[in-house]
Amino acid sequence: MGRTTIAIQTETRARLKVAAQRESQTIEGFLSGLLDEHERRRFWDSFGSVTPEGYAEAMSEDGDELDEGYAVEDGATDSGAA
Repeated sequence: MGRTTIAIQTETRARLKVAAQRESQTIEGFLSGLLDEHERRRFWDSFGSVTPEGYAEAMSEDGDELDEGYAVEDGATDSGAA
């Protein structure tokens, strides 16, 4: 895996360093975790507008059987379970 340098403000680097140390991580590990969480959040947020009717319509368009047990709560998950 290659490495590169990114230019950020000194104050931002200092904040990252403190936050990473609080989590007992390197700055790289801390940033990687932030990106992972951001991507998870965007994925699950994409389901925010799904309704039971919309779900049923999408399932039938795909030719899949309808999951009668679907509920809005199924869209929410613990970040550790994803």
